[in-house]
Amino acid sequence: KNIAMLDNYEFRKIIQPYLGQPVTMRSISLMVRDTIVYYQSKGRPVVDVFVPEQEITTGVVQLMVVEARVGQVRAEGLKWFSEESVIDNIRVQSGDVIYARELLEDIDYINRNPFLFTRPVLEPGKEFGTTDIVADSKDRFPMRFYAGYEDTGSRTTGL
Repeated sequence: KNIAMLDNYEFRKIIQPYLGQPVTMRSISLMVRDTIVYYQSKGRPVVDVFVPEQEITTGVVQLMVVEARVGQVRAEGLKWFSEESVIDNIRVQSGDVIYARELLEDIDYINRNPFLFTRPVLEPGKEFGTTDIVADSKDRFPMRFYAGYEDTGSRTTGL
């Protein structure tokens, strides 16, 4: 199947050294690795590349690329904040491709709250090809108390 992400000059340049060469377990392993690294370099951290069972007598190898889609987005570990207050700030939705930069920007935005710390955890989804995003959060009571003392006085009162 034609995958737009792989149908370009940049990827062909990466895979070119393997074309027309004898097929070995090492070359297959390197092609798989290079494909995963290529996806990650494009900000797509969750991809699986594997070699399905096939007859390789003709020297042609078919690789299967599964780019994970979001299954669920949920928040865990919250006591003082609602789950919605966290996940409403994560732009990626169920069915979307996961882009590392976008997800980390969202987590950074959430972490601007001084009473809340969140880190993203990626877990296998319930369905094949899906990944769940868990906002693993630690929050604390959202209130600060300050006290001060001023003893310099005022000219109008003479103190």
